[in-house]
Amino acid sequence: METIYLSKRNLASYQEMASSNVMAIGCFDGLHHGHVKVIQTALQEAKERQVSLSVMSFFPHPKTLIEGKACFHYLMSQSEKEKRLSELGVDTFYLVEFDKDFAGLSPQAFVKEYLINLGVIHAVAGYDFSYGSRGAGNMETLKQDSGDRMDVTTVDKVEYKGEKISSTRIRQQLLEGNVEELPYLIGHSYELIAQKARLAPIR
Repeated sequence: METIYLSKRNLASYQEMASSNVMAIGCFDGLHHGHVKVIQTALQEAKERQVSLSVMSFFPHPKTLIEGKACFHYLMSQSEKEKRLSELGVDTFYLVEFDKDFAGLSPQAFVKEYLINLGVIHAVAGYDFSYGSRGAGNMETLKQDSGDRMDVTTVDKVEYKGEKISSTRIRQQLLEGNVEELPYLIGHSYELIAQKARLAPIR
């Protein structure tokens, strides 16, 4: 698997090199069961189309900018995430620099520059995924914003005991010391490693 640290400074270069792919999009912090379902759905679409599978995530976590959280505790280190994504069959992992300029993109600009121009022919994300300035774009507008140039699959909510499995829920369980349910949310036991948000090198 190739990991690409993507920013406005090198975006054009990777657009030129891009080939057709199916892309799973999301933050994917912790790679819990909901995240895995999104990626596995994208993998199946990629196999059917005989193209590569890519994943797009964002760093630092959007909440650090949108909600002003200077210190954000990630559920998984970058190296752990890369290892797990590779195991899930991902060919290319795009880690996008989430800064004010990126957050201010219109939904149409995001779709054009970061999906269509990166060769995405089919995008897969969870039902609550949003994009563009103030999260104005969502899964109902994604195909339209692409000018019908790509297909879209929306993955429904994944639940455990009637509640959505989410990174926020997992963090709350950790804060409350309720570790017994974690294997049912993330598929394995959890080792807590506190991390501060540090921007990976952007090339």
